[in-house]
Amino acid sequence: MQLSVFDIAVFIAFIGAVVAISMFKSRRERTSEDYFLAGRGLTWPLIGLSIIAANISTEQFVGMSGQGAGSVGLAVSNWQLAGSIGIVLIAFTLLPRFLKAGIYTMPEYLEHRYNSTARALMAVTTVVIYVAVLLSAVLYSGALTLSKVFPISLTASIWLIGSVAALYTLWGGLKAIAWADLFQGGALLIGGIVIFLLGLRACGGWEQFSTTNADRLHMVLPAGHEALPWTGVVSGMGIVILYYCGLNQFIVQRNLAARTLRDGQLGVIFAGGLWLLIPFAIVMPGIMANTLYAPDLQAAADEDNESRLAAFTRLKESPNAQELIVFKPDAEWAERYPVLADEMTQYNQKVEQIAGQAGRTPTQELLAGRKPDAAFPTLIKKLVPSGLRGFMFAAIAGAVISSLASMLNSVSTILTMDIYSRLIDRDAPQKRLLLLGRITTAVVVVAACLLAPRLDNPKFGGVFNYIQQFQGYIWPGVVAAFVFGMLVPQAPSAAGVAALICGPALYAVFQRFAPGLHFLIQVALAFQLVLMIMGLITFLWPLEKPRTLPVREGVEVRTGGAARLAGGLVLAAVAVFYVVFW
Repeated sequence: MQLSVFDIAVFIAFIGAVVAISMFKSRRERTSEDYFLAGRGLTWPLIGLSIIAANISTEQFVGMSGQGAGSVGLAVSNWQLAGSIGIVLIAFTLLPRFLKAGIYTMPEYLEHRYNSTARALMAVTTVVIYVAVLLSAVLYSGALTLSKVFPISLTASIWLIGSVAALYTLWGGLKAIAWADLFQGGALLIGGIVIFLLGLRACGGWEQFSTTNADRLHMVLPAGHEALPWTGVVSGMGIVILYYCGLNQFIVQRNLAARTLRDGQLGVIFAGGLWLLIPFAIVMPGIMANTLYAPDLQAAADEDNESRLAAFTRLKESPNAQELIVFKPDAEWAERYPVLADEMTQYNQKVEQIAGQAGRTPTQELLAGRKPDAAFPTLIKKLVPSGLRGFMFAAIAGAVISSLASMLNSVSTILTMDIYSRLIDRDAPQKRLLLLGRITTAVVVVAACLLAPRLDNPKFGGVFNYIQQFQGYIWPGVVAAFVFGMLVPQAPSAAGVAALICGPALYAVFQRFAPGLHFLIQVALAFQLVLMIMGLITFLWPLEKPRTLPVREGVEVRTGGAARLAGGLVLAAVAVFYVVFW
């Protein structure tokens, strides 16, 4: 794809303005509170748009639009609409409690409620999930988009994006990120809506689009649906949303940096309202790509399958115990290539027989008939006219940089404040904390860049599915620890520690021994079991006196009328959307 002079000018002007303004606004960061929490001075528009920019990155543009193009359709919007409901409720429940306590991080809260072990466990688990799942997924999805639209390899794109985001974060901390997000969040939504309108026109208008895709424009899917059954939405998604909107460091960090409770509440409610645009800006364009450019999505899958087909061609004549590989095509690939699919079936039977005799398990190689994650990049390549590509390029680059910067800052905060400052050197001076924060940022981004290319494999089922499924290791235990600890004052420290240990362990058991059970149902079951364990520990060894939380002076915790009205409007809009697209 060739960029015009105007495209290049728009891109340079946008990125240059964002970087210049954010650097100017964050030029006086001197303390850890300045760097990690923007001096606790963020206003509600900054908070709202910063949450949007941190949340909506290319893992949504690529992953959610990919699920829209795949078998899930519009129902993948349940994640964002449930988020709108959750974030409004959290604005009136958890947010006042956290602001009143004056904490830096979510693990810090667990120390005040339970003990330092609980804080350390959550801190370490969060860092691992961020590096292995979130950061690597954002890097991969952003690089995938850029490599499809522009002539640059996937690996080179990953390192380029990671380097830019690291430099951006090193400079100014959360305040620089928040001011950049003010522009990047708007660009993300505008870019998505532009794609939606262009795609709608290419499909022949709303009536033609909705008629052609009537089976995909539903928010509720059957209980037997393998990707997103309604049973999973009802049983497990609430746990996920509670974690993501109320306990997830890189989202909550903006709330902790709010100037007042009013700013914090209006900011998160504003973000919840903007999330209502996601079905139109991201999910429906994925459905449009499936309608308009199915051959392109198939070609993208065929390109990924080339190395696997080469291996099959080499092995099919003489299966052997040295290379035990079975090839598993999906239904669409088998329909497109029935002869090869039959040959694979016969070959697989021979390999499984050899593996059985040797007492070994063969490796699986999956072949997809279509690559849904290529949906949004394909739309940009096919639909966006010359002149707008520079803006879309800037929006995509901004999305990746914004999310990466937010996550890097959050990981750096946890490593610095929860691990180093709390467990290693409690009297560390501010200059050392700032330096350590910057060093950890650099180390973490290198690790994420090394992991990101591994996601280019169909076994993960798409980048969005990878993000959701692997975060299941943290959701049940963390949510149980917070909820039980708040609702049951007698819960002892051992209950919180047990939750953080048993949550990942129980989810791993379900992943290993019940792989056919949808991961949201696994999350719900693990959550319930953790609550039972906490309840038993509390029954046996209750606290004699409830633990008290710290109090940050000068924080007003009464909710105003404006926040109540805004929250009610967001909830009403979500209800209307579900009625229309049930």
